[in-house]
Amino acid sequence: MARIESVDEPGGQYQRVVDLLGGSKVFSQRILTPLDGHNAIRKGLPGRALQSFVTNLRVLKPIDIEKAVGM
Repeated sequence: MARIESVDEPGGQYQRVVDLLGGSKVFSQRILTPLDGHNAIRKGLPGRALQSFVTNLRVLKPIDIEKAVGM
C-alpha cells in the first residue's frame, strides 16, 4: 500500500513546496497533508504565494514565469 507523506517530514516533497510558496508567512491554515494542499489550491492560493515562488525559484527566466502563470 502506498504511504502518504506529510508536510511535517523534514525535507519531504510537500514541505519543500509549501516552503517555496511562502510557508506559514503566506498561508493562514497549516498545510500538513496532500488534502490540505488540495484545499488551499481549491480556495485559491494567496498572491503572496506567487511572489514567494518567484523570489525563491531563480532557475526560470522572468518571461518563462510570465508564460506559466498566463501573463
